[in-house]
Amino acid sequence: MLDESKFDAHLQLWALRIPRELCKVATKILNGYLIDKPRIKPVTEDPTSEKNRYMILSERVQNCADLSDIPSQKLDELQTMCKIEVVPYSLTLGYSYWTAGHIAHLNIGDELLPYKDVIAKVIYDKNRPRIQTIVNKVGTIANEFRVPKFEILAGKNDMITEVKQYGATFKLDYSLVYWNSRLEHEHLRLVSQFQAGETICDMFAGIGPFAIPAAQKGCLVYSNDLNPDSIRYLKVNAEINKVNDHIRAYNMDGRKFISVLMAVPTSPPNGTLKSEEQNSTAGAFSKLIYFSV
Repeated sequence: MLDESKFDAHLQLWALRIPRELCKVATKILNGYLIDKPRIKPVTEDPTSEKNRYMILSERVQNCADLSDIPSQKLDELQTMCKIEVVPYSLTLGYSYWTAGHIAHLNIGDELLPYKDVIAKVIYDKNRPRIQTIVNKVGTIANEFRVPKFEILAGKNDMITEVKQYGATFKLDYSLVYWNSRLEHEHLRLVSQFQAGETICDMFAGIGPFAIPAAQKGCLVYSNDLNPDSIRYLKVNAEINKVNDHIRAYNMDGRKFISVLMAVPTSPPNGTLKSEEQNSTAGAFSKLIYFSV
């Protein structure tokens, strides 16, 4: 049996314990000497005291006795602010993934990239048939729609999937639209504040993680997204969830969208899902969602 723990990288580092209110200033002073790895925060909680924080030093800082790997000028600045206490800090770098329907999106650090195919096979073998496609992000996000490029590491080449959240079904093409399953609790928290009959403006609606459940509660939702594929799937999801009479879909820049809403009067739901060209009525709204991650 394959031992998944062998994919973990264990680092023995050092950290500085300092008062939490000094972290912002200390971070600037120690720029270049704190750990710099994807998804690892250089400042973390001190398990022994709520008043302090650990500032995790990079691997280049080896001499814990006198911190001679850090320039003396920087150390002097820190010592004028507070007493410097050095503590050992152990860090394990592994891998994680999140799912969108039958798709698993790997989250692999640089240290484990050489093993990405093996990791993908482990996840695929352990989770099929529920998981049928394993993907990994390639390069940086450079397009205006914030949709990454993916490589398929295991399973079938099928990026069209369905996700079920809080009683709603969302269909999407994971290669064309933005979706983050980890935001489910934030979606639910915000929608729980909406009341039936309210008018909601969703500036960056995507495929509808806010708009659809809000419409299910009886809200009228004006939904906008710059990505035409997102709006296409928003309309599909409104049909699937039978809330198309409570959704108004727009495909434009957010600044233009808010100008359109401010310029025209309110109209109630009329049973038809309206596009930008079909419907220019909006007006006063109860809640404006500026949500971007």
